[in-house]
Amino acid sequence: LVFSLMLTKCLFKENIIIVDGLISISADKYLGSDYPAYFAFFQPHERQQMQPQMLVRDIVRAWLMSEVVEEDKQPTLLSSMIEQGKLLYLLSQILPHLDEQTLMGYTPEQLEWCKTNEKRIWKTVVEGNQLFSKNHIVIGKYIEDAAYTSTMSKQSPGRTGAWTGWQIVKAYLDKNEINAADLLKTDAQTILKVAKYNP
Repeated sequence: LVFSLMLTKCLFKENIIIVDGLISISADKYLGSDYPAYFAFFQPHERQQMQPQMLVRDIVRAWLMSEVVEEDKQPTLLSSMIEQGKLLYLLSQILPHLDEQTLMGYTPEQLEWCKTNEKRIWKTVVEGNQLFSKNHIVIGKYIEDAAYTSTMSKQSPGRTGAWTGWQIVKAYLDKNEINAADLLKTDAQTILKVAKYNP
C-alpha cells in the first residue's frame, strides 16, 4: 500500500516534459482542483494549478522555458525575476485570451494582494539587500510555487518575485518598444535601469 501511494504521488508529480522535440503531458495533473485523489498528496496552492484551463498555459510555458527563454547560469534574484517576467510577458502575447490571474495561477484575491502590495514587495526586496543575492534559498522564496511568499505575510501568494518581474518587464516595454527577440537578449540590469521601476 505504501509503495502504491508513493508510486501514485510520483505519477501525479509529473507535469509537462519536453525532451528531444517531444512533449510528454500528464493529463492526470489537470483533473480539477477538487479531484478527490489530489487531496492526499497536494497542498491547496498546488491543487490550484491542477485545472483543465491550465493545460495549454503549461505546455506553452514548458516550451518557452526549454527552447526560448535563456536561463541564467549564475542567477541572482533580479535575473530570476526578470527571466520570469519575460516568460510571463511572452505567455501573455501567445495566449492573449488568458488573463493575468490565470497566467500567474492566482485566485482573484491573490492577484489583488499583489496589486495592492506592489510597493511593499519591492521595498522588502530592495531594503533587504536581496536584489543581487545569488542565494538559492532567497531566490526560491520569491520565485518558486508556495502557499505564500515567506518574506511577506501569510496573506501573500507565492511567486511574488515572478509577478514583480513581469511588472518590471512591462514598465521596460512601455519605455522601449522592441520586439520579443530583442527583449530576450536584453540583460536584467538593463531592463531594470530603463524601466525605472518604482511602484
